[in-house]
Amino acid sequence: MALFSDLPVDLLPLILEQILKASHLGQICLVNKVFYEFSVSQLYSRIIIRHWYHDVKSKVICLFRTLAEHEHLALMVRQLEVGDFPKGLHAEQDDALRESCIRGLQNARHLRAVTWTRDGSLTSEILQALAQCTELRSISMNGNSSGHYDPRELLNLTQLNSVSVVMPGSGVIDIFPSWMQVVGQKLRSLTLICKDTRLVNDALLEDMSAFLPSLERLSLVGCPKVTHRGIGALVRQNVRGLLSLGLEGITPAFDVSSFGAICSREGGLVSLQSFTFTFEPGLLNDAWINGIVSLLSVSPLDLFQAYATDRETALDAPMVGVLIDRIVRSHGQRLTRLSVHRARLRLHTIEGICTTCPNLRQLFMLIDYSDLPQLGPVLAKARQLNAVHVNISELPVPYEPNARAMALLSQCSPTVTQFGIDNRVWQIARHVEVQADGQLTTRPVLTTYENPDIPEQFLVVRA
Repeated sequence: MALFSDLPVDLLPLILEQILKASHLGQICLVNKVFYEFSVSQLYSRIIIRHWYHDVKSKVICLFRTLAEHEHLALMVRQLEVGDFPKGLHAEQDDALRESCIRGLQNARHLRAVTWTRDGSLTSEILQALAQCTELRSISMNGNSSGHYDPRELLNLTQLNSVSVVMPGSGVIDIFPSWMQVVGQKLRSLTLICKDTRLVNDALLEDMSAFLPSLERLSLVGCPKVTHRGIGALVRQNVRGLLSLGLEGITPAFDVSSFGAICSREGGLVSLQSFTFTFEPGLLNDAWINGIVSLLSVSPLDLFQAYATDRETALDAPMVGVLIDRIVRSHGQRLTRLSVHRARLRLHTIEGICTTCPNLRQLFMLIDYSDLPQLGPVLAKARQLNAVHVNISELPVPYEPNARAMALLSQCSPTVTQFGIDNRVWQIARHVEVQADGQLTTRPVLTTYENPDIPEQFLVVRA
């Protein structure tokens, strides 16, 4: 009888690639020396700390002590995501943590991407340690420097190709053009996530536009002082062509037609593959829709996502369906993902999406509860779907999301591997069953979501 141990060792990395949870990889490391050698590098290559993790304070302390004391493990770290960092420790504990944190980062010499977003946890010493990581190419950081770090330390991070700043304060904004000048030609992705700040405006974007000719991905969130003028300046200076553009929570006075004219003259969106934006339901009219459709007319779009600033108003905004119909008619053959949040879609619009987009892989939507019984046959027409998420307006009480998910999933294409309803997301497994006549069939089963990445449908709604 063949045993698992009889499998060639060369197959082990392929098997381990399917293991997503760090706790499972940790258990695999304990099997034997062979398993340890193959799995430990995968375990440490990406380290994630989320603020909702159980006993997160102890996990952070243990992590950095390990990286500080075991250099060979720190050298395996390629991606580090610190979403929480202990505060309020006793002075002795705090000093020990800071020391192990700095030593751990200094040991992680192959670190390529870091996320450090907890407000007040980033320090000048941490930035100095990161500057010594010569392979660091991506940083996502908290931008509130006041009382925590000297923003001038950012000028030492010169090899980055991706920068994301959350809630930037005046200190970081003041240094930002100089930082962009230092990063210059290398930067490919820039994200600014604010909360109704006046600090990020057209003047800032214009000041740094000349330094960012190679930008491919631009995302602005919560920047109400940004208009078509500032974004147009970035497009005008761009020589590579934007691949992804996100405009979320910018000014309602954004002139789509003027921005489209700038892009038309400069050829700025001829390579655009991904477009994300928010809209105010009350401003969604024929002229605005025509402007969006015209803006994207030359773009090889495969990802389109939009969400309303006000869900209650958008529930009865018929122009949302008009917008989606126009986008699907123009880009349906290429679209692989379509997301509409906080704005209700009718069944005929969803059917148009499923029948007109042969390559559709991901579909996220908000619908009426009364439309649920008819949704399954409509989704069945999208034969390449991998991920579906359904938000429902006015849910009845009580409501059984598992039962409803199974009812819909049983009618979907067997290609679906992820399914969600409202605040629930499942991975889909397929169980093989032997029928009475000996035929083998499969049935879908809802299983726990194990991917360390937060489902994208929960990230997109940020305004």
